Amino acid sequence: MNQAPPSPLTNPDLSKTVELAPGDAIFRELFEGAPIGMAILALDERFLRVNASFCNMVGYSPAELRKRTAEDITFADDIHRGRQLAQSLFHGTARATGDKRYVHKNGEILWVSRTASIIRNEQNEPQHFLLMVEDISERKASEAALEESRRELQAALDANQLIMDNSQDVICTVGEDGCFLSMNAACEELWGYKAEELLGRRYIELVYAEDRPKTEAVAKSLLVTGKVTDFVNRYVRKDGTLVDVLWSATWSATDRIMFCVAHDVTDRSRIEKALREAKEEADRANHAKSDFLSRMSHELRTPLNSILGFGQLLDRQSPTETQRPRIRYILSAGRHLLNLINEVLDISRIEAGTLQLSVEPVCIEEAISEAVDLMRPLAAERNISLAANCSLDTATYVLADQQRLKQVLLNLLSNAVKYSATQGSVTVSFAVSGERLTRISVRDTGAGIPVEKLARLFTPFDRLGAEQSAVEGTGLGLALCQRLVQAMNGKIGVSSTLGNGSTFWLELPQAKSPLQTVAASRSGSTPGEPLAEDSRRILYIEDNFSNVTLVDQMLAERPALELMTAMQGRVGLELARQHSPDLILLDLHLPDMPGWQVLAQLKADQLTREIPVIVISADATSPQIKRLLSAGARAYLTKPLDIPAFFRVIDEALSPAEAAA
Repeated sequence: MNQAPPSPLTNPDLSKTVELAPGDAIFRELFEGAPIGMAILALDERFLRVNASFCNMVGYSPAELRKRTAEDITFADDIHRGRQLAQSLFHGTARATGDKRYVHKNGEILWVSRTASIIRNEQNEPQHFLLMVEDISERKASEAALEESRRELQAALDANQLIMDNSQDVICTVGEDGCFLSMNAACEELWGYKAEELLGRRYIELVYAEDRPKTEAVAKSLLVTGKVTDFVNRYVRKDGTLVDVLWSATWSATDRIMFCVAHDVTDRSRIEKALREAKEEADRANHAKSDFLSRMSHELRTPLNSILGFGQLLDRQSPTETQRPRIRYILSAGRHLLNLINEVLDISRIEAGTLQLSVEPVCIEEAISEAVDLMRPLAAERNISLAANCSLDTATYVLADQQRLKQVLLNLLSNAVKYSATQGSVTVSFAVSGERLTRISVRDTGAGIPVEKLARLFTPFDRLGAEQSAVEGTGLGLALCQRLVQAMNGKIGVSSTLGNGSTFWLELPQAKSPLQTVAASRSGSTPGEPLAEDSRRILYIEDNFSNVTLVDQMLAERPALELMTAMQGRVGLELARQHSPDLILLDLHLPDMPGWQVLAQLKADQLTREIPVIVISADATSPQIKRLLSAGARAYLTKPLDIPAFFRVIDEALSPAEAAA
């Protein structure tokens, strides 16, 4: 600050401490012992006298301070304001108070609250400055921290408000009484009301009447659980239209407030409803298609029966050379049409989910051997070499439906034979592949398939141009194979080289031999004691030879039990009527009729209705079990069989008490 002109009253020797008069003893005591910093300065602001508190505050000794002015230890930014303060004191201001910054001897900045006044002589002329200084650095630091917190809080509030104002979803708070406490601007877009129209209003008033009970139930649950998500109800907009709202909310037990976010899902609900209706329509169409195909199957098979029947009779009645090829055309076309009907029905059943499969351990060697034997006449007719390029003397098992696996193999072998040139060869093989799968391959020496046509190979009715050839076909065989293999949890594919033949393959999950299961069960458990009665007869209606062998070996432990077998439902019914067995074991998937029909006929016939029937099936679904038990089955066992449970059920069914009942 601007320094005042020297005064004759100013102490000329500035290096000496100002001495106070004897009458100033009280002032001296107060000055030296004051807990705050005190200093006497010359009019040019040089330190003349300082107390201990001041020295401790700024870090300088009294001698060091007497060589300095107040400006020497003042923070640069505060010097100008200090000069202005001194000028105001010179011009009559009695006292000046304010905050300023000093620079400590160690370089740190400290804040002080300073009160300054001028000491005047009897002639009212200024002699010295008197300073009283208090260190307020901690207070300033607290104020700065508080200000920073305030700024951060305000920034967070501003950001939160920005989010709320720009959110497309409604963000709101609801009190314990169900009234809106706060609301962002999105409410007008969702409900047509402005925020001020909703504040203080109960939210339930906006809920569609039919949805109020479930809304109130969810609100009560929220108070208990503290959180609700993905709750949808309908609200009535200001214009009377309905809007579907998806809610997420949390409950603060401390604040007694619900924090809620609401999202408009009207379009989504409309789409979901349309999808549901489309699915229902598709299901109805599927059922209608299945019903139609079932009726058409019956209607087509009836005339086909006459066509094929009379055609065969004509072929047996020594036709002329002119008639013979015509009859053969009739028979060939009739059989082709019959195959087409069968394949269309199978695909339809798979798509409709009504195809019944019995997935259980099936011996690959047996399935391949049977399929190869059935295809030998066709192969011999076309002079094609047909062989199994694997040993058929072992027993390898996969999980499959025996009938459907044989159907797939026959279809692949038939195609391989039909599309191989004369003198060609077809081989069947299998090998264990990764992921516990077994791959069965059918390789031919035909013309191969162009790469660009491979993607169409399993498309129904697409014969890839073969319809122009002399080879008969429906274009459904491979499509049916694909669906059957997939229904058995397997895969099917092809690799082909143009001019070098094709290899069709299918992979199925590996399975343990049922006979190994029996051996393991025998080693780990002991079946119940044999029945005391004389020989008892059991009829087992089952088309899977492995399962028949399994039960036969199990019953070998019971010499008193005689086993009869039937591999078709109708044969089983006839044997039951003729021999009146003591017990019938019944599989549900038979080649000629479903097992539930066999059970129904057994219970409807007076000769067999009292015979206990135990169903043995791979279908372990609860509705199926309940349905068969309600239809009269004595018990229902699922494959793979639990040996102790099998014998326990057998013993119960054959016990005298059961027979007496």
